Amino acid sequence: MKKTALRWIVIIMVMTLFISIIPTHFLYAATTESNVEQPNGCTQAEINRAYALHLVPSHLQNNYDAITTRAEFAALAVRLYEVLADTAVSGRVSFNDTDDANVQAAGYMGIVTGTGSGNFNPDRALTRQEAAVIVARLAQILNHPLQHGITLFTDDNEISSWATVAVGQVQAVGIMQAIDEATFAPRSTLTHQEVIVIVLRLHDAVLAPVIDVYEYGLEPEFEPAIDAEFSLSQIGFEERMLSVYGGSDIINRISAANWVYEITTLANEGNREAQFILGVMHSGGYGVDQCYYTANELYRAAIQQGLARAKANLGMNYWLGRGVELNYETAHYWVYQAAQLDNAFAQANLSAFYSQGTGVIQCYERAYYWTRLAAEQGFAGAQSNLAVQYRDGRGVEQCYVQAELWVRLAVAQGNVWAKSHLGGMYFNGHGVEQDDVQATIWWRYAAELGNMTAQANLGWMYVRGRGVEQNYVQAAVWLRLAAEQGSAFAQSELGWMYSNGRGVERDYAQAMIWKRLAAVQGQTVAQSNMGWHYLFGRGVEQNYVRAAEWLRFAGVQGNVWSQERLARLYLDGLGVEQNYAQAAQWLRLAAEQGNGWSQGQLSRLYLYGTGVEQCYVQAVRWTRLAAEQGYASSQFQLGRFYRDGIGVEQSYESALEWMSLAMAQRYWAGEFEYALLNIRLAVGDLEADD
Repeated sequence: MKKTALRWIVIIMVMTLFISIIPTHFLYAATTESNVEQPNGCTQAEINRAYALHLVPSHLQNNYDAITTRAEFAALAVRLYEVLADTAVSGRVSFNDTDDANVQAAGYMGIVTGTGSGNFNPDRALTRQEAAVIVARLAQILNHPLQHGITLFTDDNEISSWATVAVGQVQAVGIMQAIDEATFAPRSTLTHQEVIVIVLRLHDAVLAPVIDVYEYGLEPEFEPAIDAEFSLSQIGFEERMLSVYGGSDIINRISAANWVYEITTLANEGNREAQFILGVMHSGGYGVDQCYYTANELYRAAIQQGLARAKANLGMNYWLGRGVELNYETAHYWVYQAAQLDNAFAQANLSAFYSQGTGVIQCYERAYYWTRLAAEQGFAGAQSNLAVQYRDGRGVEQCYVQAELWVRLAVAQGNVWAKSHLGGMYFNGHGVEQDDVQATIWWRYAAELGNMTAQANLGWMYVRGRGVEQNYVQAAVWLRLAAEQGSAFAQSELGWMYSNGRGVERDYAQAMIWKRLAAVQGQTVAQSNMGWHYLFGRGVEQNYVRAAEWLRFAGVQGNVWSQERLARLYLDGLGVEQNYAQAAQWLRLAAEQGNGWSQGQLSRLYLYGTGVEQCYVQAVRWTRLAAEQGYASSQFQLGRFYRDGIGVEQSYESALEWMSLAMAQRYWAGEFEYALLNIRLAVGDLEADD
């Protein structure tokens, strides 16, 4: 016994000596793995990338396992904003208990609000739910609001009410996840390396292409915010500028140069029209160096002389953060001033403010009001948007007749979005007779003009052979054009084509590239497909952990296939720790959408009280729903319930009826029980129903 104890002492001493001489970078690689949120981890490469992007202040570039304070995370948040916005935060909000400039800047930005009584408590450890709220607010300020998601953590009730929405958002886009596949631990702390990864993920999310996620046949609700350059058409300046870029002969180039000199001179002399035009030139880099700051100064000069167009353009630059710090409230102020002066450009954009809730409380009725004013002035973009409002009943009673009227007025002016919308109206039969051929014609008009939505929809029509002869090669052409512009729908469809070798050579690696681009934008089908790739090892090494991550993203958005597959993983303990309670949650979500397999499995959990409280009534309910969809195993199980009187009144006739349906589908697993029931009834061992 003494020799055994001595042997263990020697072994421990040798191991201790061995560990003490391991190089530090090996120790780091071993220890950091245990501190990460997700299985793919906080790698050295990720931290190095965060450094290369200048996202990490110097005082956080070491001691990765240290607990992050509130002040330290404020510094990270401010640094991320300054890197992405390419401008320093100049404003400050004071707190009683700190002079930290980053904390004061974060307060000015509105991403932190303090702990009450004018204090911030800078040295207190940051909690995970506080981090989620700051991340969500910062994303909003960066003009990249995070999509909403539902939380399915076992400790949802521990998340504070003020953080619930933010936690759902950061989970939905993958910035923060559960710490053990089940709990969020809202009041737990975060290490330096964890917050670095969180900030890096937000950085990547903001820079990812952002478009409206739509299903086929539905177009973005509003045109994108109209840049200042679009106002050129209002003042007849577009034709003059053609000579700068479109002229090939020396005379045009000289006249253009003289004209730029002339307009600059007039602007310097105080001519407000010239000041506005020169501002537009600086905003777009037309004939002069592009400089938003100079453009804004010129707009301000024109504003002092009462020019409404200058107010509109200055407001839009505040909305986009061009040459000024992004500020929705200031943007609204200037655009509203111009809109009140009947500037159609400003009215059209003010309607978008109200539709999106940007700088104002979201109000579809106000959005409709301003859209209508701009449309009645002949502004084509507003006419197109007004058609959408009538089509969807946003802020006004739904009326397809009015929708068609306004969309055709915009089409008559050549508005490309209106052509795309008209295609959608023909496809859905809104205000016009449903006609796939006409839908295809209008989408082709818009697609050839570069409209991303129309390109994606036209590609879809070629895939399905609707309105055109089915042609996968043509489908791939149009889908690729839309995908390269950032259409998540087109990226997902193109990925499907590569997976199945339709119109392109089958290539799972290419399929994953396109699906991943769509998935990071929140496209549910693409997220589900990413789970499929990892689940079955198509184009990538099989990895149940990564499969579970992607399936969860799609599952929280309601994708029933992902919910079912994630439930299977929890039932079998593949990629996640086996957890029947979690399996039951995902099964219920899928079952409530009519997924028969999930209904059958959920009934079993209720029957045996596995992961849920045992309840025969619920077991019968879900079994019946699956049986009515034709699932043989559920049909036979329902027969058992009737035979044994479990959860229902005993009925041998009903038992035989349901078992017979299963046997008709060759459910041989129940052959013996079925035969035995028939024999017992035949010999009188069981009494038939009255």
